[in-house]
Formats: sequence, C-alpha cells, structure tokens
Amino acid sequence: MNEEFERQKLCYEQNCEHMRSLNQIMWQVPIIAMTLTGGLWYGIATLSAMQTGIKVALLVFGAAANIALIGVIQRVRFVMAAYLDKIKEFHPAGFADTKTVPPKGWRRLLREQAVVDTFSIFLATAAGLSIVGAVLIGAGILATTDQSGAGGKKCIQIQVP
Repeated sequence: MNEEFERQKLCYEQNCEHMRSLNQIMWQVPIIAMTLTGGLWYGIATLSAMQTGIKVALLVFGAAANIALIGVIQRVRFVMAAYLDKIKEFHPAGFADTKTVPPKGWRRLLREQAVVDTFSIFLATAAGLSIVGAVLIGAGILATTDQSGAGGKKCIQIQVP
C-alpha cells in the first residue's frame, strides 16, 4: 500500500485512541469534584470539635480545587476539539459533525461546549457555596452543634447575632 496513506492511517488511529482517553478524563473530573467537595462538606458539617480556622481553610481549599477543576475540564475539552479536527480531516464523510446544526432555541443545549459549560457552572456554584460557607463559619454565623447531648446526632445551626 501507499506509505503516506499508512502513516496517515496510523495517525488517525492514534488520534482516536487519544480522543477516547481525553473523553474518559473529561467525565472523571466531575466525579473527582463531587468526591472532594462532598467529603469536605460532610466532614465540616459533622465534626463539631474541629477548629473554626481548619473548617474555613478546608472550605477555601475546596473552592480553590473546584475552580482549578474548571480550568482542567476546559483545557481537556480544548485539546479534544483539536483531536476532533484532525480526525475529521482524515475522513470528513465519516465524521459525525455536530457543528452543522445551528444552535437555535432548545438546540443551544446541544452545542459543542454544552456539557463542559454545564460542568463548569456546577463547579463554580460549588466553589461559591464553599466560599459562602467559609465566610459564615469564620464570622461565627454558621456552626455545627451536637443536638443529642450524647454525641450522636449533629446538625447545622445558624446563629443570628
């Protein structure tokens, strides 16, 4: 066979493998964020003996991690777009091109960046809530208290000054 075609075919196959790996990474980022944020929030809410400064620091860390993960997911999607362009270049007729559908009305939800933008909005919201929690806990407005007296049930209590 043609040596140039074989080289292009090999590049195409490698690009497809890299694309699959990047897609897997993209879908793991929200799971990492949920695990991190949920674990920190649960720990802060249930450990009433934890010092206020540590709670605030953990919430700020959670917010910083969520903001960093927005950058990670945006970068992964950017690299994926470059791989998709190369895959399309090899065989345009066999490429499922979603850019041909104009984003009008509800179809805006189907545009190229919709999934990444949705994840980014949720990550930004979690970061914002972590910052709000850090401010409220730092100001002494939000605290965890032991309601059972025997160390059993705990709840979040809002203290109005």
